[in-house]
Amino acid sequence: MNNEHSDVAAIILAGGYGRRVKSLGAKPLLNFHDKTFTEIIVDNLKGIAVHSIILVTNAELHDKIKKLTPGLRLAINNNPSQGMFSSLKIGLKLIQASSSGFFLCPVDFPLVSPQTFRILYQHFEKLSSNIIKPSYHGKAGHPMIVPQQLYGELMTAPLSQSPRQVLHQHLDETSYVDVPDSGVITNINTVEAYMMHCR
Repeated sequence: MNNEHSDVAAIILAGGYGRRVKSLGAKPLLNFHDKTFTEIIVDNLKGIAVHSIILVTNAELHDKIKKLTPGLRLAINNNPSQGMFSSLKIGLKLIQASSSGFFLCPVDFPLVSPQTFRILYQHFEKLSSNIIKPSYHGKAGHPMIVPQQLYGELMTAPLSQSPRQVLHQHLDETSYVDVPDSGVITNINTVEAYMMHCR
């Protein structure tokens, strides 16, 4: 990267209540290697000079995450039951129009390596009008980078759709990047997944 700061933003989606892991605690605050899921993702983004990072969470977790990551820009989804797309739309409203794209980071993919974030960003530098998705053994995962020209389409799409449905309409503008990182397809959204991968 040539710039002191990347012009790519990031939205971390942490608006749900994670009821399937509730017995362990709130998902954004679960630990892996002495860091919370939130801290891991934020550190990975800062490691590639992403300075515009927005985390969308629910009202119950807002203050806890604010104490954990001072300086991080937080937004509250007061209706998380409307799904992940509602949180994404809240984050999109806060993204600077000057950003060339944004990392879409669900909080339940904390095992992605710093190197994978760097590889994805490097591909986006070359193909900044494309959606950039990581792939592990042929299976697409997270995080992905969404280019600026799709902001409007995501904002106006109905909540009855999903981000995946919207982005699926742009397969010709999607670049898959093979990475040697199973973290991109490891979704920590159950107690069993947490015990298997994070303990």
